[in-house]
Amino acid sequence: MKIPFLGNLCAPALVYLILSVIVTVLESTISFNIVIILINILFIGLWTFVLNWICSTGYSIISWVMIIVPIIIAVFLGI
Repeated sequence: MKIPFLGNLCAPALVYLILSVIVTVLESTISFNIVIILINILFIGLWTFVLNWICSTGYSIISWVMIIVPIIIAVFLGI
């Protein structure tokens, strides 16, 4: 089954979308709060759109940095 809009996403936006969906599903199994889940889904959609827009303007390296830097900071802080 092919999801139409996933084929149009640049690599950083797709990586962010996949990681965020996995994290949201895992968080929802720990503490199920529908309001938090809906806010997360809204934020994921918005941020995926922003990352894809940045890529479409030719700055895909900026999109990668916007994904990788928070992950590196979280790893060093031990979150």
